[in-house]
Amino acid sequence: MIAGIGIDCIEVARFRHLVHDDEFLHQVFSPSEVDPSSRGCGMAAHAARVFAEKESVLKALGCGLHYGSFWKDVEVASNRNPHLGGVLQKRLPSGGHSQIHACYASSKNYAVAFVLIE
Repeated sequence: MIAGIGIDCIEVARFRHLVHDDEFLHQVFSPSEVDPSSRGCGMAAHAARVFAEKESVLKALGCGLHYGSFWKDVEVASNRNPHLGGVLQKRLPSGGHSQIHACYASSKNYAVAFVLIE
């Protein structure tokens, strides 16, 4: 049964200057999501994709960043679906035993992510 869906589209250009902001990177991304030592155009596209996926998860949960949640409570690791921690895990249906499926697409200018929670 589908418990939630979320989609987000973001311009990669918004992240070109943010990948040089250590405070932003630390607040939003876990070390496994973005390596600050590899800052460049490729990192901006990757950061935009991960951010879009995090936003999609929050939309699928129907809560946004509320109830004491933080950006890092949604972790997007490479080659697997998002993992929830903190208070966001409690927002999952079925006592936290729900499956989260994610897909994304990107181009030179945009990153889009789609999330389905079942």
